[in-house]
Formats: sequence, structure tokens, C-alpha cells
Amino acid sequence: MMRYRLSYPLMLVLLLPFSLAARAASDAEALTWLQDMALAMQQQSYRGRFVFAHDGRLDSLSLLHVNDDKGIRERLLSLNGEAREVLRENENLTCVWPDSRQVIIDRFTAASARRLSPIWVPKDLQRLQNHYRFAVEGRDRIADLSAVIVSITPNDDLRYGMKLWIAEDNKLMLQSMLLDEMGQKLEQVMFVELGLLQPGDAALLTVLPRIDSSYALVQSHTGDNTAAVTADPRWQLGELPEGFRLEAAYRKQRVDAEGFVQQMVLSDGMSSVSVFIEPATEGALVGATSLGAVNAFGLRRGDVDITAIGEAPQETVKRIAESVFHQEG
Repeated sequence: MMRYRLSYPLMLVLLLPFSLAARAASDAEALTWLQDMALAMQQQSYRGRFVFAHDGRLDSLSLLHVNDDKGIRERLLSLNGEAREVLRENENLTCVWPDSRQVIIDRFTAASARRLSPIWVPKDLQRLQNHYRFAVEGRDRIADLSAVIVSITPNDDLRYGMKLWIAEDNKLMLQSMLLDEMGQKLEQVMFVELGLLQPGDAALLTVLPRIDSSYALVQSHTGDNTAAVTADPRWQLGELPEGFRLEAAYRKQRVDAEGFVQQMVLSDGMSSVSVFIEPATEGALVGATSLGAVNAFGLRRGDVDITAIGEAPQETVKRIAESVFHQEG
């Protein structure tokens, strides 16, 4: 009887369709978990406590999220360190620092939410598929709840990756881990308590911090003193890292000096970078700096300082800063 022996290259060719099919199935399963989590984190009402590990420190916070006939409302409260309270009421965002007597009022966007809260929820998974791979990596137990582990892995070194632990029963996010371009942990969010709201719990949102005339009010998108105005269209972006696109652009009056600061917000659907363009000043950032997951790169062009800053690899913020140019005429 004749025996045939397949060559190694031929075996790879024959097995490739099965490998691709398995990966597609894994991607689809992971995507379903992520979609379910995104819906649950928006549509359900819940409360919990979590720890946030970042920059060599550990913060403890509580979260109350309500979705009812009044819309979406949230209350995020720091439990250690400097007191801080972040309140969301639909599209309005308020952050209060009682110790330093400051209040920030902002419009709720993906960028502003990420700046004030460490909890990330995907908004456009279809867009992420162009630059990230998804996979289910196993099961675990967090906050006494069974969880599925889903990874989001970038296709290049220009963006961060992430792992998420999603509750099997209610699909809420139990833990998240932000990973750098080498796959090393940058930040971690882990709930130690998390559960759906009971009747009457939403009343806790009516207990708001008392704000009097001693507070300094900093208004980001409303009000007279720092109102956002139309961006200067002469400031343009050249070649960007693949996948990043302009999400918003506006100018704001400088609080401590004359003139405006122009801000551009860019994102690839997960990583977000802000570009600030303002009159040159002494001590402005020139070159690269970083703090934990946040990288920044600054340069000077003529009498203007350009700074890009965000939760993205250093090479990414550098490319974005260097892409900015002024279109004459």
C-alpha cells in the first residue's frame, strides 16, 4: 500500500482556511461580548465600588449609574486622596473638587468622560475592527461574579490594547486593563462590589455637593468667560497615524492671558489624543514627556506652541503633533 506524506508548506496551505475560520469565530464571539457590555453599561442601572491602579498609585472610587425616564445620570465619587465628585446628567458633566474649591462644567463626550473617569466603554466597535483584533481568552471570577475575559489587541504599535472582564450574567464590566505597545499593564480598573440597583437607590443622586460663592467656576463649553467658539479653519492636520481622525475642533478664550487656545480632539475609536495650539510662552513643552499611560509631545512653530497629549504611545502623539500645519490665505 502506498503512503503519501504531505510537505510542511502544503500542510500549512490546507490548514489555513480552518485557522482563519477559527479566528473569525473567536472575533465574532468576542465582538458579541463587547457589544453586550457596551449596551449593559449604558442601559442598566447599577452601583459599585472599584479600585483604579495607575501611575504607581491606587485610587478607590464609588460609581452610581441610573438609566430611567429622566435619561442617563451618574455619580462618581473618590474615596481616598483629594475629594472629587463627577456628576453626569445626560449630556452635562460637572466635576467638583471641594478641597480646592473648584467646579468644572463640561459637555459629555467620549474625550471628556475618559478624562474624568477611568471607566472606558466602547462606542463604535465596527470602527475598531479596522485596527484591532478581538478574542475570548477564558473565564475568571471578579467581585464574586463569573466573568469572560475579552482582549482587544492592536494591529500595530501606534495604539494601546486592552483586556476586559465581562460579567456572564448581567454583562457589566468587572475589570479592565490598559496595555502598552509591548503588552505591559499601564492601568487597571477592578470592581470589588458591583450590582444592579434596587428600588429607591436612584434617590442617592439627589444628594449633591453644596456649591457656594467660594468655588471657582471653570466652564469649558458653556458660559461667557471660556466659551468655545468656532475653530480657526487655517489650522489643519496632515498625514495622521492610520485610523485616527478629527472628532472635534474649537477655540477657547485663554483665562490668564489674551488670545485663544485652539483644541483638536482625535480618536481611532479607542485611543484619544488632544492637540492644543496657542501663542508661544516660556516653559512650554518642547519634545516628549509621559506620565503613566499619558504621553505628550510639544513643538514650537514660529510664535505658536503645538502640544499633542493623550492615552496613546509616544510615537503616535509625536506624529499627530508634527502633522499640524497652518494653511495660509
